[in-house]
Amino acid sequence: MVNTCSDKDLKFRWSAGAPDREEFTFYPTYGHLRAGTSKTIKVIVRGKETKKYDKVDFQVETSEIKQGEGSGWTDFDDTMKTMRMVRPSEFKKIQRDRELAETKRKEEAEAAAQAAAGKKGGKPPAKAAPATASMEEIVIDESEEPTVELVDVIPEPEHTTLEGSTHQQMLKTSCVIDRASYECTVSRIDFKPTLMYATRNYKFTVKNTSLIGLEFNFKIANALTGVLDAGPYTIIPKTGTIAPGCDENYIVKFSPVEISSDFNRILSANVRYLS
Repeated sequence: MVNTCSDKDLKFRWSAGAPDREEFTFYPTYGHLRAGTSKTIKVIVRGKETKKYDKVDFQVETSEIKQGEGSGWTDFDDTMKTMRMVRPSEFKKIQRDRELAETKRKEEAEAAAQAAAGKKGGKPPAKAAPATASMEEIVIDESEEPTVELVDVIPEPEHTTLEGSTHQQMLKTSCVIDRASYECTVSRIDFKPTLMYATRNYKFTVKNTSLIGLEFNFKIANALTGVLDAGPYTIIPKTGTIAPGCDENYIVKFSPVEISSDFNRILSANVRYLS
């Protein structure tokens, strides 16, 4: 984010993930941006199930601000942390309070999403089950030693927001969340007895059944020792990428140059998704 104003300082806040898109997290979520300066914003996507997002909107709200008079400018965003030692019971109480605050934030985000969907005439997102949090009073035991590390966000500097200066802007975001998966009907290859310096070929196919690119890297190892040793075997292609929903054809070549009754090898492939 770049504050292109030459004399106006800004406060920004990215909309947190609504209940129907909790896979997205902005770092930092909010902060102050001095005139003519910039901050790097990271958007992290972490999903537990296959999903596809196509140009969904995330909103950033900006307002002109003035930090405390006479105190100078203090850089700030919610990724700036401090660490302190607290008592175990105090740590438990602080964590419970943070959970309650997070529950409230999610409920407010859900209510805002439902209101926005209602105004647009669309179908409101499914209402999430209300989170439950223990309301048991936690008493801090003053006799305990401060042995637990607690990470706190640096307090936001005092500032005033200029009236009528708030603006919203949308960020169109698209992504696919999936894990690497593929289909291959071949689990064993048996070549017929072959003359020295002759070559036999075996063809097989691998299909990428996921929604993301699939990188592969084949390795050939000795079946007894596990040591990488291709021996008389080669595979084409050895490395590459299979596009989502597509097939790749492979050829395994057996070209012996010596006499042996045991050319057993293990053909394996390291696969990973293509980001």
